[in-house]
Amino acid sequence: MNKTLLKICCTLCFLLLGIRSYATHIVGGELYYDCLGGDQYRITIKIYKDCSPGVTTGFDDPLFLTIFGSGNQVLQTLQIPLPGFTNVPFTPGNPCFQAPPNVCVQEAIYVTTVTLSGSPGGYTFAYQRCCRNNTILNILDPGGTGATYTETTPLNSVATCNNSPRFNHFPPIALCVGDSLIFDHSATDPDGDSLVYEFVPTFSGATPGNPMPNVASNPPYAPILFQAPFSATNPITSNPASSIHPQTGVLKVYPTQQGQFVVGVAAREYRNGVLIGIHRRDFQFNVTQCLVNTVSQFEIPLNDIQEVNGTYVSCGQLQVTFDNNSINSSYYYWDFGVPNITTDNSTQTDPTYTFPGPGTYQIMLVSNPGYFCADTSYQDLVVRPEFDPQITAPAPQCLAGNSFSFNVNGIYENGATFNWTFGGPSTPGTATGQTVNGVTYSNYGTFPVTLTANQFECEEVRTTEVTIIGPIVPSWEIDTSKGCAPHTAFFTYTGDNANVTPVFSWQFGDGGTSNLPNPSHVYGAPGSYDVSLTITDPTGCTAQTTINLTDAIEVFIRPDAGFFLTPPVANIFLSTIRFFDQSTGGIACHYDFGDGITSTNCNTIHEYLEAGNYWVVQTVTNEFGCPDTAVQKVIIEPEYGIYIPNAFTPDADKINPTYTVKGLGIDSFQIYIFNRWGEKLFESSDIYYHWNGRRNNADSGPIVPQDVYVYRIFVLDVFGREHEYFGHISVLY
Repeated sequence: MNKTLLKICCTLCFLLLGIRSYATHIVGGELYYDCLGGDQYRITIKIYKDCSPGVTTGFDDPLFLTIFGSGNQVLQTLQIPLPGFTNVPFTPGNPCFQAPPNVCVQEAIYVTTVTLSGSPGGYTFAYQRCCRNNTILNILDPGGTGATYTETTPLNSVATCNNSPRFNHFPPIALCVGDSLIFDHSATDPDGDSLVYEFVPTFSGATPGNPMPNVASNPPYAPILFQAPFSATNPITSNPASSIHPQTGVLKVYPTQQGQFVVGVAAREYRNGVLIGIHRRDFQFNVTQCLVNTVSQFEIPLNDIQEVNGTYVSCGQLQVTFDNNSINSSYYYWDFGVPNITTDNSTQTDPTYTFPGPGTYQIMLVSNPGYFCADTSYQDLVVRPEFDPQITAPAPQCLAGNSFSFNVNGIYENGATFNWTFGGPSTPGTATGQTVNGVTYSNYGTFPVTLTANQFECEEVRTTEVTIIGPIVPSWEIDTSKGCAPHTAFFTYTGDNANVTPVFSWQFGDGGTSNLPNPSHVYGAPGSYDVSLTITDPTGCTAQTTINLTDAIEVFIRPDAGFFLTPPVANIFLSTIRFFDQSTGGIACHYDFGDGITSTNCNTIHEYLEAGNYWVVQTVTNEFGCPDTAVQKVIIEPEYGIYIPNAFTPDADKINPTYTVKGLGIDSFQIYIFNRWGEKLFESSDIYYHWNGRRNNADSGPIVPQDVYVYRIFVLDVFGREHEYFGHISVLY
């Protein structure tokens, strides 16, 4: 087996090295046309090029297409830009054939539309390109031989506005020695003309010296020359000989020699029994040794399955899933080894099968069944009887006198073994057997118990827990045991519950109770209160316990704040308010007058500087530090008044230098000053912006002459009343 694989690999490497060195050019091509009417044609050229490693020659950009008239004269040359290209996928018909790593073919499809002047004798379209792969076996001088892809429209007298046939599929880019290819090489004719298929020689064209001519040579074109014993009708070494069905276009090849071969196929186009055209295409077959490297292998996921000494063991699990890990395989056949039946098989990739019962089964997987590269693998599967041991957690016990028993239940066979592990401070720490008695623990808590059960090759592990309840050690504490009535006290249970949830019963000394572990309670009346907590163990492992605390809570009385003020309503001109203390039980007072001023005098006076509503807060404190507050409102009302002078002296002596209007209780203000001719000298909406005697209140310049001037003032007071004033101003020096 190893020598055969080595020989195949060496042969393949030799072939692919040849492909790498010389595969740099044309692999195949096809040209066809569509008549769009009015002597307008859409021309399509499909070109196939080698793209193996080391190939640097790209597609033509642009491609030069030559159009000839009926006399073979050049009518026009078109330049068609490269639209892009794609890799031709390798699609083997045989799963034994893996894609050779260095065989690569790319396809570019050039399309153009042209309007011609009209030629009753038809047109010939031609594209030429050199050269082919130097390793081709069936033609002479392959490295110096190019290709011509051409199509000729029929005479108008034979067919008007004809559409040429076009092939439907491109053959596979690689074949396998010893395999067979049956390929649909049929074409489609848009006009529904009859097509007849045959092998034909394709045309050579261009030269190594001029590999991509701008103008193709004139037709007719010379065929490529075949290397004996090959010919156009016998283009490839095949046994039986290659053939193409004349009516269906089915191509059959049975390659027996590796290498590269040029094949030409034509579709003869008949209309009403008259031949009106011949459509040609050529392509290159790359024939190589198949990579016979199919490997059949599988495994069973180790979920409910164990692997013992290379054998899979199912511990009572009848439904088994198989993971297929085969290499280079597309088809599968499974046999699950059940005797005396023929339905224990599957063609799925990763099947699931339910076995009828315990037993030993030989599982067989055939990868690529029916092909020469098929490979078979076997695995033994032992299905054991169902094995499902179970253990149950025992009821909790008190620490004092605890003793536990454990027993295995569930499904198991005689001869199964059981090993116990007891976590925590247990005696014993381990044991064996179906039943274990007298397991004790030296401390309370919850501890794991593990059972490891073995039956045949199967092992199952089960776990549970055991709970031991200890003696409860109760304790509690108070946060804020002293306070002023009403006082909220917070109680916190700090005891050790010893692995049990006790029942709580609080007595707060004023008739209040609670069953919460950490309650709070509000004491409304002053006094001292006894508090007790009773703890009850629902398991009975600890006797009921009560903790009493005498005078646990002390609640103090609060003083009673109160004061009298006069007057409660005043105006801004008489804004002094008197405060008289009327509180009881307090030893200290504090007033907040609501305007940012405070006082600690119990009887006091306070003057407000601005109108408004003020809330006065009195806080009274007793000897226990307990406060009480009282609140009253003071209203200070505004008043309205305005003073308008009738003269000022804006000279340099700085005595009465500006004209100043004063007032209070003013919400808005507007003043205008005019000379005797009605010219406005000053205006302002700000009562604090005064006239300096200059025009528009300039900072410098001449002062108005000594004279009598006119003012006009508009005022809106804080009560919403409007006032208008008109008078005279004397400017004096």
